[in-house]
Amino acid sequence: MGLLQKLLRPVVWVLFVALWSTPYTGSASVEEANALLKWKETLQGASTSVLTTWILDPKNGSGSSASSPCNWFGVSCNAEGSVTQLNLMNSSVNGTLETFPCSSFANLAYVDLRMNELSGPIPSQISSLPLVYLNLSTNEFSGNIPPEIGLLAKLETLHLQQNHLSGSIPREIGQLKSLSELALYTNHLSGPIPSSLGNLSNLVSLYLYDNQLSGSIPEEMGNLSNLELVYMDSNSLTGPIASTLGNLERLTVLHLFNNTLSGSIPNTIGNLKALVSLSLHTNNLSGSIPQTLGDLTSLTHLHLYMNQLSGSIPNEVGNLKFLVDLKLSDNQLSGSIPASFGNLSKLTHLFLRVNNLSGAIPKEFRNLKNLVVLEMEGNQFSGDLPDICQGTAISSSPAQGIRIIISPYGLLTTESASAGTVAVTAPSIAAMSQGNHPGAFISFLSSSPPTSADDISLKDEVDQHLLPPMDQVAQLVGSAMKLAFEYMLEPQSAISAIHEPSIQGDTDSKATSGRVLPHRNGRATPSRILQGIVELDILAEQNRRFQVFS
Repeated sequence: MGLLQKLLRPVVWVLFVALWSTPYTGSASVEEANALLKWKETLQGASTSVLTTWILDPKNGSGSSASSPCNWFGVSCNAEGSVTQLNLMNSSVNGTLETFPCSSFANLAYVDLRMNELSGPIPSQISSLPLVYLNLSTNEFSGNIPPEIGLLAKLETLHLQQNHLSGSIPREIGQLKSLSELALYTNHLSGPIPSSLGNLSNLVSLYLYDNQLSGSIPEEMGNLSNLELVYMDSNSLTGPIASTLGNLERLTVLHLFNNTLSGSIPNTIGNLKALVSLSLHTNNLSGSIPQTLGDLTSLTHLHLYMNQLSGSIPNEVGNLKFLVDLKLSDNQLSGSIPASFGNLSKLTHLFLRVNNLSGAIPKEFRNLKNLVVLEMEGNQFSGDLPDICQGTAISSSPAQGIRIIISPYGLLTTESASAGTVAVTAPSIAAMSQGNHPGAFISFLSSSPPTSADDISLKDEVDQHLLPPMDQVAQLVGSAMKLAFEYMLEPQSAISAIHEPSIQGDTDSKATSGRVLPHRNGRATPSRILQGIVELDILAEQNRRFQVFS
């Protein structure tokens, strides 16, 4: 045997083995195509939807590319022609998953069916798929979450939010050791949060809000060392806040508001040095505000209002130099406002109303140059309000019962027992259009309230999940404010209505455009205009929430 033959012999052998050991994938590809077509037949309106591309060409053989589902809308395959991804997001798919042939797809790892009209139960046979990503959110699924979902050992993302799922969260979800995102919010889930969630060592994001979950927060949640986002608000959770949550050193958001939690705020919360947003409002929390909250030096939002907190506000709150939004209203707090509040130079919203606070308002408040909303009524303050509005007449107003609203869009209102409602007047409107900070364009305050029966009022609460509205909406609100002022000053000259422009980049199909803001008797009124503004904010923020999970 020659040298060349000796060198080529191993190569020939490898090629021979490779050719005969490679499976024939043409039949597998056709099998998956037929399986998808059978499911398509059960869907309503499939003949007129994007699934019209799901067809087999009868003129070609089974091994041809025309017979492969890899060229179909929403379908992706691997190099061997086997289906690996199914992405039909927002494709008007109407039907169920009960007839979906899960057993026909050996390599289907990515399924995204969100924002469709799928209904019925989530089938237990979905556990036979080798899923890494499963998104069934924003559909009409009902029934229980199948416990077999715990068999999806490779699953990293599970989004089932915004459906009609009921029953309890199955403890088997705790078997998903690779899971990094779990979103079950806005369903009808009840029962306790299973302690087995503490086994999800790779979990980064947990969204359980807007359900009917009850019972206490499991101590085992303190084991989730990679957790960054926790949204468990708007449920019926009871008992104390688990002190073990202080172990979650990577946590940036902790939202437990709108539950029935009781007991004191644990000192261990001060260990969460990465925390940006802490919202515990609307619970039954008692005791004092822990001094350790002053260690949360990354915090921008702190909401503790509508609880039964007592004692004084700790000086350490003044350490939170990145704080933008501080709301401590509707508690039983006493004593004076710490002078250290003057360190909160980034603060835009400060709510202290309906407490037992007393004493003079610190002169350091004049350092709060970015303040947009200040509410302090329902306390026993004395003396004058420091000059926080850059030289305006408000400094002479009595501090007791004072309420100041400086809207991000240019409105400033004060209320006190003697002065009533005071609003900015015409000269400030022109300055508002220049986009200046509210404190810079208020030239003077009217000493008499509006005579209209439609008083201007702003909603205190904001959605805790969301960021401020988009620029387009902010511009619209600015225009609406101008109209409100025009009506207040010269009611007969106000135009009848303003229109909402379509929001750029809005991908929510339920959003509307071209709406006419509320009006009465052919003329917009301030309160109805502002009602429309609130609606627009909600619309924009819903758009923002939608984008978070898209």
